[in-house]
Amino acid sequence: MENRGAKGSSKNQNLIGPLAFISQTALSVFSLSIPILAYQLKSSPFEVGLIGGSMGFLYCFAPAIFGRASDALGRKILVVAALLFYSCLGILFPFARNTLELLILGVLTGLSNSLLWPSLEALTVELGGDLEGALRNYNLSWGLGAILGPSIAGGLISLLGIEAPFLFVAAITFPTALLVILVLRESRVQVPIHDGRGGHDYGHEYKYEYKKEQEQGRKPEEEKKKIKESTRSSHLIALGVAALQGFFTGILLSIFPAQAVAANVSAWEIGLATLLSGITRILAFYFIPILKPIFGRPLLLTIGIFLHSIAFLPLSIGFEPRFFYITFLLTGLASGITYAASLATLLQDEERRGGKAGSFESMIGLGYFLGPIIGGAAANLSVSCPYLISLVLSLFASIIQALYLRKTRGFSM
Repeated sequence: MENRGAKGSSKNQNLIGPLAFISQTALSVFSLSIPILAYQLKSSPFEVGLIGGSMGFLYCFAPAIFGRASDALGRKILVVAALLFYSCLGILFPFARNTLELLILGVLTGLSNSLLWPSLEALTVELGGDLEGALRNYNLSWGLGAILGPSIAGGLISLLGIEAPFLFVAAITFPTALLVILVLRESRVQVPIHDGRGGHDYGHEYKYEYKKEQEQGRKPEEEKKKIKESTRSSHLIALGVAALQGFFTGILLSIFPAQAVAANVSAWEIGLATLLSGITRILAFYFIPILKPIFGRPLLLTIGIFLHSIAFLPLSIGFEPRFFYITFLLTGLASGITYAASLATLLQDEERRGGKAGSFESMIGLGYFLGPIIGGAAANLSVSCPYLISLVLSLFASIIQALYLRKTRGFSM
């Protein structure tokens, strides 16, 4: 039984990379195209922010729910449902004619994201063997999609019009859903959980959980208590960083494109800026497993948060092309560091990974929901105001994290 399961897992691993790449490509195309569509439909800056926030509304809580559901139901059904939602949304967006319709479609986009990413993240770790290596391959795959998606969207808008990128998403996600149905294999097993209750999940998640408890059971109670407290603190920090990253990303992806178009910046130039951001994020993903043994995840999180404050400084001074290229380069590097380090912190424990990945994505969604709304309101005051707010938040968070790191140094997370 175990050998057959191992072979099945090995075959499934080959699907994770392409699946993450295609999913993120679709999401990146949406992220760039929706604000531009809103601008063409004469939405105000605040309304553009509301549309971006609508995409994050369900993502504030739904990923945590669907992540836990995937622990019980399996990852496959949720991944397929998300891809089919993407395909339908790609067909519906070109028919939107006002802000209200875009708000509704934005909520549905958030639902699709909630179904997909917690399941895919948990599946990646469960099938990939080594934690850091599995997450690096996953992050590189979706990071490549994040690089190409905006460039594809910008090119399609410039050449064929605003409808083209949405139809492109429909064209790539529907066959991918069929591929997952045909190729991805999962099994559900009934195994005992360490606390005496019965439970079931697909794959070997609970087996790992049981093994881990057996190993920890041989440790002194005082040592187990310290480990538990350190783990809880590291998880809270990772979730807080995820919320901040969602806030910053929400502003850049929901507020910036419309501001740039209003300043006569072409869609191609906007796509180039996000391309540069994706490249530096890819570099961060690649080097994180190398840097982690040297610096540790807590220090990497501190560095990543501080880099965000440096990144937003140029746009806080003035809204000019030479400034926003610098901002996107640095935010890509910063987000790569904070995303990889915080996700690995949460998923290093082998129990209930779907729920933990869901909580991680929900915090990103909370930030992504608040970022565009606050940024949209601030943009009515000044074009640079959303980025000044981001600078202050990131600088404050980096100081708090540095003080915490100094207080708790000696513990590795």
